[in-house]
Amino acid sequence: MSLGQNSKELLGTVAAMLSNRVELISLELAEERERLVSVVMYAIATAILAAFFLLGLSFLILMLVWDSPYRFAVIGGMTVFYAIVAMFCVARVKSLFAEAIPFASSIQVFKDDAAKIKGELLTAPPFTEDSPAARSTSASSSNDNRSKEF
Repeated sequence: MSLGQNSKELLGTVAAMLSNRVELISLELAEERERLVSVVMYAIATAILAAFFLLGLSFLILMLVWDSPYRFAVIGGMTVFYAIVAMFCVARVKSLFAEAIPFASSIQVFKDDAAKIKGELLTAPPFTEDSPAARSTSASSSNDNRSKEF
């Protein structure tokens, strides 16, 4: 093998690797976009429906206690209750966005690529010979080979 042939093979391998990485990023971008659109649509619908519910509930409670001397206390209590629930919802939304790491698979693949270039291995291979998935994969491939023989 000549140096030119080795360099062509190396460039082909690098091009294939980059192509795979770009495809992975584009798939993750599409998944993230779909997830975000879904979350936003459900959040808007939930907010509108919850506002209608709370408005109706508030009017119902106010009509029930309007003639009592505690109507201002009831109005204040409902306001405090709604404020506490709103703070809980804001904290929950923040935690949901903090949990989701976009492009986590791509980041891990790039870290693995860099480690392989350095001669290290960061993550374990997907299937080891001791894992049940590897045994089922090898069993199904041996069954496929037997069926091809006949």
